[in-house]
Order: sequence, then C-alpha cells, then structure tokens
Amino acid sequence: MIPSETPPFKKILLWSLIIVCGMASAYLMFISVVSIWIGIGNAHQGGYWVPIAVGITLFFSISWVFLRLISRITRRMEQEKTVNI
Repeated sequence: MIPSETPPFKKILLWSLIIVCGMASAYLMFISVVSIWIGIGNAHQGGYWVPIAVGITLFFSISWVFLRLISRITRRMEQEKTVNI
C-alpha cells in the first residue's frame, strides 16, 4: 500500500502562503499606521478624523482577515498532518 502522506511540495507551498499573507498584512498595517499618524499630525485641520478612522478600520479588518486565514490554513494542515516540515 502507498502511504497517504502529503508531498513535501505542498508543505512548502502552504508555509510560503502563510509567509506571503503575513508580509501583505504587515504592509497594509504599516499603511494604516501611517494614515493614523498623518491624521493625528494634522489635528489642527478640519476633517483630521477621516484618516484616523480609515487607518483604524483598515488595521482591525486586516488583522481579522489575517487571523482567520491563518487559522484556516493551520487547521487544514493539522487535518492533513502537514504541520511539521
């Protein structure tokens, strides 16, 4: 019988997906922090709250999507027993 073990390429691909998603999330979170920083720096102008609100919304939405995606990927890896490379 052939063992039903996941090929090593799939393990590498899944871990690469996690790394790429983490890098994209970090980039978007950096953009949101810069937006908040610009809003706070321009507090003397009208409408300063818009970049702050957008930055906070983007930060929390990206965090939520990233955590959901990572939990699904790791759950799938645990089901297929591919957690350890």
